[in-house]
Amino acid sequence: MVSNKPTITKVNDEENRCAVCRYNLYKSQTITWKKTVYTLEDFKKQKHVVKDDGEEILTKSHKGLSCQYKFSKKDEGKYVRLYAYVGRYENLCQSEVFFVEPQHQTDIRIKHVKANDKTETEAMVGDTITCIVEYHRAQKIVAPKDVPSSTKDNVKWMTRIDEKEERLIVDDEVMRSGEISFKVPKEWKGKEVILMPYLNKHTVDIAAKITVPSEEIIIIAGTEQHSATYGNKLMFPAQAVREIKKNYPTHKHVNILIFKDAYTPMQLSIIKRDAKKWNNTVYFKQINSVDDLINYINKGDATIDRKKLKIGAIKIFAHGYPSIIDFGLDGKNANIQRFTKEHVSQLKQKSFANIPIIYSYACRTGNSDGRKVASSPKYKYDKDWITLVKPEESLAQKLSEHLNAIVYAYLRRTNYASTWNEGEDKEYKNKYMTIEDDSVSKFYNIGDLLRALKSPWDEALWNENGAYAPPTSGNSPGGELPANLYVFEKGKKPASTK
Repeated sequence: MVSNKPTITKVNDEENRCAVCRYNLYKSQTITWKKTVYTLEDFKKQKHVVKDDGEEILTKSHKGLSCQYKFSKKDEGKYVRLYAYVGRYENLCQSEVFFVEPQHQTDIRIKHVKANDKTETEAMVGDTITCIVEYHRAQKIVAPKDVPSSTKDNVKWMTRIDEKEERLIVDDEVMRSGEISFKVPKEWKGKEVILMPYLNKHTVDIAAKITVPSEEIIIIAGTEQHSATYGNKLMFPAQAVREIKKNYPTHKHVNILIFKDAYTPMQLSIIKRDAKKWNNTVYFKQINSVDDLINYINKGDATIDRKKLKIGAIKIFAHGYPSIIDFGLDGKNANIQRFTKEHVSQLKQKSFANIPIIYSYACRTGNSDGRKVASSPKYKYDKDWITLVKPEESLAQKLSEHLNAIVYAYLRRTNYASTWNEGEDKEYKNKYMTIEDDSVSKFYNIGDLLRALKSPWDEALWNENGAYAPPTSGNSPGGELPANLYVFEKGKKPASTK
């Protein structure tokens, strides 16, 4: 075992003096055991650096698989690393870190504690929490300047999460002091943490409560009314179901937001059924306008409490233009289903986690060139494309700046032909089905035609596995315009992902 998370022990502690090497020895092999002792200051400089810098504590002729080491007074307040290797250090097979906690006697007690100046606060993973205690002696407040540094340095911190108590250890550091600062660890996501400082014995009567909201994954599916063919009609929700199957089968909070226009009740029912097949906790919500979308993002609804559940990621499958994500292109409600740059400022930052991730698979979200000529599928950019496309002025960049998000988007149109491009995958092909749909009346490409020969034209193609593959970059606009995803981050120049 190689671990850098310290085990807290003390001088004369009978429980934590044996480091066991889990290694099968051959007859001719021996184990070398060593120890390294270092201070908190050393730790802050280099963390628990694993290197062969210790002194030997057992002879090389010793073949024992465990190491008995008795901590002494000189080890108090320090980290002790016990490690073992067979033959050479490169064959390290055991490394454990112990923190030898010093004993401290004082008549000063802790009266109160605040986390970020509050007894109860909310913080996201990665946020900085600063906790400060107040002291008293015989019920009288003791000013911090009158508290000996030895007492301040010996304030310990206990956490209670889901009724389980354990010492506060952050990034392999045993947190000790009357004033501590640390970043909220990812293990606290979705938890209510009781943080109890103490000198002798901890109690929930002297504690701060930190609530760390969970993160929701939102997958948004637009409608296909622009070319509602046999193969195209259900491609956006098919991609949403694929995301559940491939990326979020066990995620506790994942939601498909689907613009319901032009989908039949039967289609919506089957899409929901198959999404839940891959993750039974999926929340499936029907919406019909950008206002509905923004309202849900900002406030949640009767099912989702936005105060407790922040948005960690959004993935978008829809049509798009430069500066527009069009969830209802050419539909009867298209005018209320377009998300533009002007909508960005309506999104509340507090509804999102720190640095959320957004993927837009709508066409040209990273492109701000709205010229009519550039909309032609035959248009080609030259080597100076960036002066016209201006990714730094795009909808993707605006989202990134406003939400402090990392946004991935294409500069070109996106291509959804891969949705049903199963090739020779017979297992996937055998799960194709069709869903009746009177709005489907034509084929769009040869793939649609070949499949549709087996079915009437008034049906839409579906597969319970969702899409076969994710969208890719299209061929237009072409020329020198990059085809791969671009990444957009706050305060940074948009950059290619390749």
